[in-house]
Amino acid sequence: MLNKEYIKKVVDEEVDDAGSTAMKCVLWVAAFLFWCVVMIRHGLYALRILKAHKFEPKVISIGNLTVGGVGKTPLVEYVAEHLNKQSKKIVVLMRGYMTQPKVKSDEAEVLQNNLGQIKILTGKNRVQIAQEYLKNHPADVIILDDGFQHLKIQRDLDILVIDSINPWGNGYLLPRGILRERLPAIRRAHVAVLSKTDLAEHNIEGIRKKIKDINPDCLIVESIHRPVHLIDMETKAQCELYFLQGKIICALSAIGSPGSFEDLLRKQGAVIEESYRFLDHHPFSKQDILNILQFCKAHQIDTVITTQKDAVKLDSILKELKPNIKFMYLSIQLTITQNEKDFRGRIDSLFSN
Repeated sequence: MLNKEYIKKVVDEEVDDAGSTAMKCVLWVAAFLFWCVVMIRHGLYALRILKAHKFEPKVISIGNLTVGGVGKTPLVEYVAEHLNKQSKKIVVLMRGYMTQPKVKSDEAEVLQNNLGQIKILTGKNRVQIAQEYLKNHPADVIILDDGFQHLKIQRDLDILVIDSINPWGNGYLLPRGILRERLPAIRRAHVAVLSKTDLAEHNIEGIRKKIKDINPDCLIVESIHRPVHLIDMETKAQCELYFLQGKIICALSAIGSPGSFEDLLRKQGAVIEESYRFLDHHPFSKQDILNILQFCKAHQIDTVITTQKDAVKLDSILKELKPNIKFMYLSIQLTITQNEKDFRGRIDSLFSN
């Protein structure tokens, strides 16, 4: 059956049959057309036929070259917290991927929960949304989430996040691969932040060389996603990570990089009996959770661990079902492991004049 899951398996080279060969040809043609659109769009901005909007506040863009979970949201949180400590008035501007109509996006919900009073603005027309907000509210800086390809807004600092586990996919553009742009786009980045470096140490030197070959002036920063604690979704109580040592669980995620999430759980000692992986931004249904509960009952498993991004979508379903097993999410924090001082210096230099 032709569906999103099958197409993803074709892109990830997980199937090899006559149907997948034909599908690859179709996807390659679509990728060529996508490349044409990207090049035309960039050309229109380069010729100033399409004009980028300049905001009075400084604009820090945080984006990526690929689709999927590269770790942008924890970096947005890191940058916002760094600026907040310096008493900067911050606005986070994001498109927001709605899983259901009129339902707040999962990333926006996570950022709002973690950043407290910092304003999170979401919507398709980010220029208009920011303009309306700035009419009545002062701001020192706009953090543009998922902004690397958002050429409608001029930026003062362009930060590119690269997933160390799978930096370029199979090298093809969408939809044949996971690239939004070809690698020469790295020339636009002022900073490249390599995420999850502890899970892909064998890839780091190759990634660094590729970046420097394309953009010698780009500052390269390394980071990891460090688990902090677990949160019980029913009681909201915090639980220490040693709870996972030797614990048999089910893992549940609908993110771009489920493997890295599961690796984090295993590094904390968890034994994953079953992994439930859904496509990124999947809108969970009651039946999805009932299927998981049935498996847990049959295998005497009393704990399901998910991500914070998925937890915000599961909350209403769990309140309705009132399962007799624990649903918890893993709280993570981005930690800079190399060039943190230089990275913060680049951010701070925006406000030095």
